[in-house]
Amino acid sequence: WEATMTPVNEKENTHSSQGIQGIKFAPSDAKFATGGDDGTLSVWDLERFEEERSLIGHGWDIKTIDWHPSYRLLASGSKDNQVKLWDPRQRTCLATLYGHKHTVMSLAFNALNGNWLLTTSR
Repeated sequence: WEATMTPVNEKENTHSSQGIQGIKFAPSDAKFATGGDDGTLSVWDLERFEEERSLIGHGWDIKTIDWHPSYRLLASGSKDNQVKLWDPRQRTCLATLYGHKHTVMSLAFNALNGNWLLTTSR
């Protein structure tokens, strides 16, 4: 990639003008998701470069996100020590996992079939 090859889109004032900790492309759609210091998870349309929906539920900064490889599900990990599974189409949290005693720093679905979700914390 070279700066002269492709125009660069820039979006300001996202996530209440706070930082973005996580960003991931969706596996099959022209979408991506961001997790912010404001505790919200945002789903974006890549073609229009517009926020489609905002998912609210974490009590603190979102540190990490991942898309399920087969289903349109998102996972998010936060400084509130929780992992949440989301259905972004319905704008709902499907489940909250409470196993961590510290900030959830990373998570990842098994890329082969999504049967496993690995999480780490401090």
